[in-house]
Amino acid sequence: MRICPLVLLVALSLATSSCGRAKNPSGPPEASATPTSEMPAAPPALNAPPTPSPQPTPGGPTGVGQADLDAVNQALRQYVRVKKVVPRDVQELVSSGFVPSLPSPPAGKKYVILLHPLGYSVVLADQ
Repeated sequence: MRICPLVLLVALSLATSSCGRAKNPSGPPEASATPTSEMPAAPPALNAPPTPSPQPTPGGPTGVGQADLDAVNQALRQYVRVKKVVPRDVQELVSSGFVPSLPSPPAGKKYVILLHPLGYSVVLADQ
């Protein structure tokens, strides 16, 4: 019977193939779900104090407060919703009745409409 040695050889080769092979310790490391101690620490720049933004400072007797600037920006958004266009300047907000009057800007500053990739806003700029 020649079939028996051939069947035995095939069975033996299947048994020693990859069917129960242990992981190769010298192979590439697998990603683990638990963090390791090799993770880098946060860069020092993230721990630095935030830099002051160029937004207006709270107003005093002659300055413009954030609430005033927020009110002008709200009028600007309403103007754009109604008219479907950004005004040329902040005086259009007054002349069209969206804001009764502009608060006096601080000395050396003026209101401007800033167009940027995320939209538009009224800011105080140097004259």
